[in-house]
Amino acid sequence: MAERVEFDQGLELFSAPLEELKERAHSLRKAKTPADRVTFVLDSNPNYTNICNADCSFCAFYRHAGAKDAYKKNVEETLLHIDKAYRAGLSTVLLQGGLADYPLDFYVQIVQETRRRYPTITPHFF
Repeated sequence: MAERVEFDQGLELFSAPLEELKERAHSLRKAKTPADRVTFVLDSNPNYTNICNADCSFCAFYRHAGAKDAYKKNVEETLLHIDKAYRAGLSTVLLQGGLADYPLDFYVQIVQETRRRYPTITPHFF
């Protein structure tokens, strides 16, 4: 089993040239898995809202409520994106959105309906 990258090593890799980063990642993969085995996941990343009240300095995605290009989808509108991923043969949906004023039931319904309607989709939600 490959050793975990230590924090200081991670910092060095963060600023390393891309080729060095690729070589390091490849050597770690080879140490953890058989040499002839590479896997990947086909996924989709829909968003149920871009309205957010966190104001993170690194995020260019969020909008304040009332902004001209702000949007907030309901459960069925959100499930349309999951349906599209399902019909395209994708295996995972990474559902995310801003910190908006949805009730807890909104999130519960999305999880329940996704599991019911699309049992082959792996939900990576919220």
